[in-house]
Amino acid sequence: MKKHNKAAIIFLSPFVLLFIIFVLYAVINFATAASYSSIQSPQPIISEEPSSDLVFNEVTSTFDTFNVTPTVSDTSLRGTVSSIINIVLSFLGIIALLGIFVSIPLGIFVLIKEDKPKA
Repeated sequence: MKKHNKAAIIFLSPFVLLFIIFVLYAVINFATAASYSSIQSPQPIISEEPSSDLVFNEVTSTFDTFNVTPTVSDTSLRGTVSSIINIVLSFLGIIALLGIFVSIPLGIFVLIKEDKPKA
């Protein structure tokens, strides 16, 4: 393998890993939110007088005018699994971010290192 190829792999690997982690995080959160909404459809809050109060939706972690509260028995396993996956992805993201600070000087070192002549 050429020296330039090694340096390019060392430079780019943490960035590629970080990109993959972001994509996996988005996909997993989308999938778990879709599975929560398939359990119970949102019920609009009906009040006699118009209200501008927003309700915190625990499923999507946003404020809206729908009150979705899935039961614990339906979502405890899904919620636990998605939380564990998010924690693992967070640690991988931290490692990838720290890897950027290591890989740039290491890639520069590999790039400027002179090969020893063969005897």
